[in-house]
Amino acid sequence: MLNGAPPAQGLVTDKDGDPNVFPQGAAVAGAAFRFDFPGESGQRNNLRGQGFFGTDAGINKTFHLTERQSLRFSGYAFNLTNSVRFDPYTANVSILNPARFGQYTSTLTKPRVFQFSLRYEF
Repeated sequence: MLNGAPPAQGLVTDKDGDPNVFPQGAAVAGAAFRFDFPGESGQRNNLRGQGFFGTDAGINKTFHLTERQSLRFSGYAFNLTNSVRFDPYTANVSILNPARFGQYTSTLTKPRVFQFSLRYEF
């Protein structure tokens, strides 16, 4: 960071529709990064992501068929809201490739998944 102030961060889409870290554009954000001078340890923790968010839900119902037999239905939903969070560690921060600077390459969350089961107990 040149002036001691980190570049503004957020989640926007660039002109090609790809998710990007920097809302003000790669040219402005790229000026905040530089190569390390000899003897320096480098920059650390200069990008922060959106954080992890996930909502899971489940439901169960047991139906008694006879005194000793029952049928149990279960349904589970993982990432119920299908929220997409990008992994800040996969953001391209190489100043050698300014066209892809700030683009995310991977997600932190998995897509929505439903799971159903039917159990017969005797």
